Amino acid sequence: MTPILTRLAATLIVAVPFAGHAAEMKISGTGTYVTVDQDTVSLPDGRSITHLRQKGLVLSDDPSSPIHLAVADCFATVVVAADGKSYELTGYCSDIDRDGDVWWVAFSDGAGGPHWSILRGLGKYEGMTGSGTFRVDIETPDGRASETYSGTITLK
Repeated sequence: MTPILTRLAATLIVAVPFAGHAAEMKISGTGTYVTVDQDTVSLPDGRSITHLRQKGLVLSDDPSSPIHLAVADCFATVVVAADGKSYELTGYCSDIDRDGDVWWVAFSDGAGGPHWSILRGLGKYEGMTGSGTFRVDIETPDGRASETYSGTITLK
């Protein structure tokens, strides 16, 4: 066997056992969003429901992360209590990375605290799982927001 074929065979022997293993990674960073559409409906009991559509950008603390610089389209429903102080938020984002591969993440914030979880993915994100938490760092009256996220994802 030639030296090139020997190296190729050794590479295949080493690589094949790991091909089916999932790669878990810790992620953290910032998501920045702007509201592009919203409507609010007042309910008879004094609560209100607001539907939001936001566009955003996901920045990872690790620039080599596959999710770094992903663009996001998000849809959320916010139910605000009659007292205006408590609320429940639920929604999802479809995120697209620099290569055009997509994943969907669900999020909620309310009595259970803010958290997110992966719904599914396509392309390199097929079989992706993960979850974590987020914290809203700023929300402005004109619909801009920035949050800090952390958690783990597993790529198949």
